[in-house]
Amino acid sequence: RCVGGRCTPFGCDNQKYSSNQWDKCGICQGDGSRCKVYSGVRQLPSSGSGTMTAVRIPRGARSIHLKGNLTSRRNYIRLETSSGVPLMDGHQLATQRQRIRELFAVGTQITFRRGSSSRSNVLSTAIKPVNEDIYVKIVYSDPGEQQLNWRFYFNPNDEDTTYRWLLVSEPCSVTCGVGHYTQEAACA
Repeated sequence: RCVGGRCTPFGCDNQKYSSNQWDKCGICQGDGSRCKVYSGVRQLPSSGSGTMTAVRIPRGARSIHLKGNLTSRRNYIRLETSSGVPLMDGHQLATQRQRIRELFAVGTQITFRRGSSSRSNVLSTAIKPVNEDIYVKIVYSDPGEQQLNWRFYFNPNDEDTTYRWLLVSEPCSVTCGVGHYTQEAACA
């Protein structure tokens, strides 16, 4: 954060110079035990061409990591929201010769890194959870022994937390005459 025109480190507890960090579940100074890691590998078909959904990453997932071992430049990763809105297209990045692309979408920071060879395409997100489902698709026209490794952290028991203002009142200090009445607002 910028404080007085200087970059100042803050911990997850919002304290200046604190070394407290978020765990993979998004808990400040947590131990990673409040969520579960989901991971897998998706192989490309041995023949043909098309688009396949490799994995659906659910709303609320965090610390997402995808690594494509796609040996052909004609195969690439595409990310879409559940409503079909494209977030990132690996083919477009390759043709624009971009090595790193960062964007803020679906409630978190997304970073895509393309290695010097097409084998090492890596996508990761910041610790914040995604606020809608993401579909990771592989577009392929040169199939073979290629794969996508994926991993994310998710707690299916997490519910959206809703906060609201609650007015807390104390009765008037006297029953008749001039007294005082207090009312406070609290976040509940």
